[in-house]
Parts: sequence; structure tokens; C-alpha cells
Amino acid sequence: MSKLDGMAAALKDLESKARGEVQVSALRGGEFTLPKRFFVAGVSEDETSLVPSLSFLISQNLFEGGQRRILYDLGLRRDIERYSAPIQNHTKNRQPMTLLPDVRQSLIDGGLEVAAIDEVILSHVHWDHIGTPSDFPNARFRVGQGSLELLSEGMNGHMSHSNFQSDLFDGLTVEELTGSGEHVDAAGFTKRWKNLEGLRILDIGGSDDGSLFAVDLPGHLPGHIGLLARVRPQSWVMLIGDACHDARLLTGEMQIAEWEDGFIGLGAMGLPMASNLVAKVAKGSQTYVYDISETSMKKLIDQTKDAVITMCKSPREVSQKADIVLTMLPEGSHVKTVYLDPDTGILGPELKSRLLIDCSTIDTETSQLVSTTIKSQFPSTFFCDAPVSGGTLGAEAATLTLMIGCSEKSPNWPEIRDLLSLMGKNIIACGGLGLGLTAKLCNNYCSALISLATSEAMNIGMRAGMDPRLLARVFSNSTAQSTICDKWNPVPGICPNAPASHGYQGGFKIQLMAKDFGLAVSTAEKVGAKLILGAVGLRAYKEASQDSKCRDLDSRVLYRYIGGNEDWQTTSNTVAPFSLRATLLQPDPSQARTCLVQTSLRCRFPTPFYEVTARKQDPATIMRASWTQISPAHVQVPDRYSVSTLKQPTPRPISAENTNMADKLVANTAKEAEAHKTLYDKGLKIRYEVAGTSYVDAALAGGSSDFARPMQELVTEACWGSVWARPGLERKQRSLLNIAMLCALNRAPELAAHVRGALNNGASEVEIRETLLQAAIYCGMPAGIEGFKVAEKVIIAWNEEMKQ
Repeated sequence: MSKLDGMAAALKDLESKARGEVQVSALRGGEFTLPKRFFVAGVSEDETSLVPSLSFLISQNLFEGGQRRILYDLGLRRDIERYSAPIQNHTKNRQPMTLLPDVRQSLIDGGLEVAAIDEVILSHVHWDHIGTPSDFPNARFRVGQGSLELLSEGMNGHMSHSNFQSDLFDGLTVEELTGSGEHVDAAGFTKRWKNLEGLRILDIGGSDDGSLFAVDLPGHLPGHIGLLARVRPQSWVMLIGDACHDARLLTGEMQIAEWEDGFIGLGAMGLPMASNLVAKVAKGSQTYVYDISETSMKKLIDQTKDAVITMCKSPREVSQKADIVLTMLPEGSHVKTVYLDPDTGILGPELKSRLLIDCSTIDTETSQLVSTTIKSQFPSTFFCDAPVSGGTLGAEAATLTLMIGCSEKSPNWPEIRDLLSLMGKNIIACGGLGLGLTAKLCNNYCSALISLATSEAMNIGMRAGMDPRLLARVFSNSTAQSTICDKWNPVPGICPNAPASHGYQGGFKIQLMAKDFGLAVSTAEKVGAKLILGAVGLRAYKEASQDSKCRDLDSRVLYRYIGGNEDWQTTSNTVAPFSLRATLLQPDPSQARTCLVQTSLRCRFPTPFYEVTARKQDPATIMRASWTQISPAHVQVPDRYSVSTLKQPTPRPISAENTNMADKLVANTAKEAEAHKTLYDKGLKIRYEVAGTSYVDAALAGGSSDFARPMQELVTEACWGSVWARPGLERKQRSLLNIAMLCALNRAPELAAHVRGALNNGASEVEIRETLLQAAIYCGMPAGIEGFKVAEKVIIAWNEEMKQ
């Protein structure tokens, strides 16, 4: 039996059990323009169709009496401005568009009031099917399983068909059909999903069993459903939503359009970009990849095990199989080879690709050469430059900015924007071919100079004695604010996730920045733009890229190249808790020991700091002797006038006993300091991991004065380095305990920090809520209520950050 015969037999079986019938009427709900190539294979690039966005009125005379009226889909909204901003933006690419009459007006024109509608069933929640639900406040809405989650959470991607109206059902009654098993509707009827020759159907006819069925039509969007309606004996109508966009697909005259992507260049940037691409395209979609390194291709496959990826042997093989090809290559010479090589290049005789996108940052001449060659040999293939900004962190997080050498008026722009949105956050049309590269080179020129200036400014401040965390905070809240300072700070330890905090590994290589900076300078020369900092900056980056200590590292390693202090977190003269000033009036090293004996001051913090002021007569001897006796030490040599203003210690007779005591004190202090330093370093690490960078940096910066610093160091060492590092309780448990105690004490700022810490430590919203409820019962309702306010605010902010 054929599939068609099987379906006919199944319908006959339904017919034999059916009671009642319905009337189906089509309603106008607006019109808009669709490119046919999105749905039908083999059509021209510019072929479009003005398609109706239909609604259907289903009228049912019930056996039990009365009438039931259902709308299937609601078409377009009569007011574009009532769509969300992303959908409004998408409608610009669907012109011409007709909005009236909409479904409400069509009903009124047909003599039916909107209040007569009992139910609205949406095939799915795409913008062109949802209309204006608020027109039907008395109706009950029904959607397929997964639709409500789409409205609240969206899809795993940024493409235009992933934009949804989150407030669609605000103030309305909505019911989501179950995906399997029994379904009990709002009227109390219990029905089960059945199999109809491969189609899953659910009787929604109410008391008229067998007259109307919901049909599960997966594939287009989660929750996509159709309707199967009995309109008279032996006659059925099936409403299929967006299951088919062209009648020729049903007759077999044409085939469904399928897009297959290709990606060439799986380096430091290309690999995470390709990984995001294949993870977010439709399940089962084929992606063809090529890289000179087979290891990189295998790594991509390992990272995206559920994706369908084919490794190719050359760029040409990719272009022969993929409709859209993206390239991400280091230099212009590589781009020339990949596109123009007569034997292995993309532009071969069997080119299938209709869209070629180069994300490399190269010279505009090479890009123009590739474009001209493509236009002359393959006029129906569109090429554009699309360089990226955001580094490896942005590539991994899919938050890149992509600058596209294309106009928003181009018919290819919607498709380009949607595709690149899978790998980036900001997709900007820069106007025309080559202007994407121009924008990128200008951006990198500016970024490189900001990195250099930030490195130099941080170095100046630190050498003058400033805590770099405080200095970075000043920059972030002043006119020196920049993304480089806030996210990519060149000083290790300022931004925990930045390459600088990981030995400058990863990020954007110094050689590539030198290359881009050079391209920007060359572009300036060609267009006659005067540069003041160009030559100086280019020399700095070129020299740093050739330095063995900097080569192959992130471009912010320029801070190392200029001699910046990378070990400031463990260097005593940067985070000193106090200083002991000893004025030596005679060039005698024993005086240093005498001063120590007389002070009876013991270091209680992880970084002992001794400032020894010596006379000018013999500074070298004094400094060398003092350093030997009191290491680690910071030795300051003032001029002869400042020494006389310092209060001199009263000398005591130097005895063997005092000398031995001083020696022991120095030795014990060094050992004790090392132990405290170990606790401090451990505590600082845990503190950052639990409380977060922003809170800890603010706390340290706020307590960076000579008076306040010891308290911050004591907290870091005793609380975080000692108690938090103990076994017996997990970090999550400690966080929840802290939440309860801080709630009881009504300490809102600290509570907010520890709620965030609990989330960092894996605590769920439920666990935090129950902890606060427990605290409220035992410690007082006012404190509990305030605690809930603080926690909810933190949780909302946390969830928003996680989405981004």
C-alpha cells in the first residue's frame, strides 16, 4: 500500500467515527513580500512573491446546542509599531506590504463582531501569524507545545525568524497543547493524541467528536500545528500554517530550498565562530569545512558532536557543495590563495555558492581584486567583506561586532545579517564593498592606540605608587573609560578573563595587530589622511611583535614590552600594609637592626614593607647593607635636605643580645610574612571566584588608603583564605549560611554580594528563596522582606547577564 493509499484509508476510518462537521472560511489578514529562493530551490535570486497572511474562521454548530467560532491564525498586525523593535526592523525587508484589512476588519466586513469569537488557535508564533490578540479579549487562545517557552526565552540564535513578541498573551487566557498522551482542555474534555498514518492528531472538536483535529506539524518552528476539519461527509480540509510556501512543492514541480553552509579557516577566531554557526543552524543542516590543519577540523567536529559536518580537502570542494561560504583567514595572501588559486580556489568551474562572505581583516586592494574576479566570472554570486571585532572572547561568546561591506538596501542583506547573527551580536552594514574593511581598520587603529595609551598610563600610575585596581576604576568612571580598560586591561589581574591575566595567552596576536595597524596607516596615506600617532604606534607594535617575550601573545602584551610590572599582586611596594621608616645617620648596617629592635613592631600582614631612608653620603653602601638585613625592602634615598626634617630614633647601646634578637626578628618576620602571603593569595582567589570581580575590585579600591587597607587584607586573609578554604562545607553551603546571617543582620550591600556569590557557587533560586524564608521565621519578618527584595533584584540582574 502506498503512503497516499494509507492516508486515504486512515481518513475513511476517521470518517466512520465522525459526528458533526464544521464550516471553514478564509479571511484576509494582510500581505507581504517573500523572496522565493528562501523556500523553492532553483529560482532566481531576485524572484519574489506577494503572499497573503491568511486567517481562517471555523464555525461549528454543536450537537448540544449553540455555536462555536474559532479563528486559526491572525495574520499581520494593522499597526507595525505594535510589534517589538526587532520585528519592526525585519518588516523593512518584507516590503511592499499591505496591512489592511486585518482579521478584525475582515470579520466586521463579513457581519461578525469580534466578541463572537470563542477560540483562537495559532499555527505558530511567528510575527506574520500572530496578528493582534488583544482584539479578542474574551477568546481562549491555544498554541502548540513549546510556543510559550519561545515567547519567554526565544531561540538559540539571533536570526529574524527567532524574534518573538514576548508580551503576546498579556492579559489573555492561553492554553498550550500537550505534546503526547492525554490532553484535558479548558472545557474538561479529555482526549489522547493518535497516529494518523504518520501524522499525530488530537481531537479538539469538543462534544462533536471527530469533526476537528489539531495536527502536529514539526519542522518549521517548535509548537507548529495544523488543523484537520471535516466540512461535510466524505470531505476534509487541512490547514497547514507554514508547512508549505509554494503549491509547486506539493505537486512535485519544484523542490524545497535547502541551504548548506561552508566555513574555511579554523584558526583562533575561525574555530569558535564556526562552532557557534554549526551549533545554532537548524538541526540536521549540513556544514562543509576546510582548514589547512586537519587537527582543527577534527577539533570542530569534537566540539559540536550533534552537528552534521563534512571535512573537505580544498576550498574548492567547499564551494562546490555549499550554498553559502564564509572565510576567516589571517592575511591577504591567504585570501588570494583560497579564492583565486586556479587548482584549489573557491572560484572553480563548478561553483555552487551564491553567497561568499570574507570575515578576514586584509587590505582593501586584495578584497577588491577578489570581488572584481567574482563579478566577472560569476555574476550571480554575491561577495562582501565582513571583518570582525571582539577577539577570541567575543568569538567564543558569539558577541562579535561584524562590519559588513554591504548596504542595508541590498536584497542579500537580510540573509547576510541573519546568518552572521549566529556568530555575533552587532551586525552593521557599512554601505558598500570594502567599507567593512575600512571600518575595521579604523577601529583597530583606534583600539591599538587606546591599548598603548592604557598600558603607558597604568605604568605611570603604578610606578608613582597607585594600586592598579584603583587606577582602572578611575579610568572606568572618567573620560579615560574604554572597553580596553574595562574588559581587556593590559595589566595582569585587573580583568580576570582577559588574556593579560593568563600570561597574555589567547586574544588577538600582537603580530596581527601590527599587521592591521600597518594596513590602517597605509590606507591613511592613500586617502590623504594626516596621522600624528601613526608612525610611533606602528613602530611600537612592530618592535613588540618581533620581541621574543611578546611574539605570538595577545596584543595587550605591549604593557610587558614597555616594562610594566606584571607581578604587582605579589610585589611588596605596591600593596604594602604599612611602612617602617628608619633614618640612618651613620653608614653602619647595624643601625637598621637597631631600629628594628627598638620598634617592637611585628608584621601581621602578607606583604611586609620596610622603607629605609638613608643619608646621601654613601647611599650605595647603606642601600646594599639595608637590603641585605631587611629583605624584602623598599629603599628610598632622599636628598640631603629632607633627611634633616625626619625624626631620628633615639639610639640604644648595641649589644650582642640586641643584634641576635634583631636577626631572629628579621628571620621570623620573613617566615611569618610568607605564611600570611600564602593565605592572602588563596583568599583573594576565592574571594574573586565567589563574590565576583566588580564587587571585590570595588571593595579593595574603596579600602586602599593607608588607614583602611589593613582591614581589607585581614578580611581577605582570615575570612576568605582561612575559613572559606576549610574542608567540611561546600562553597554553596557557606554562601547560603552567609545569606541567612546577613539577612538577619539586615546588611543589604553584603547580602547582595553573597546572593551573587551563591549563584556563582551553583545555588538555585529555590535554594536562595528557602534560605531567606528560614531566616525570616527565626530572625524576623522585616529583615526577611528586605532580604527578599535584595535577592530578587540580584537574581533578575544575574539572569539578564546569563542571557547576554
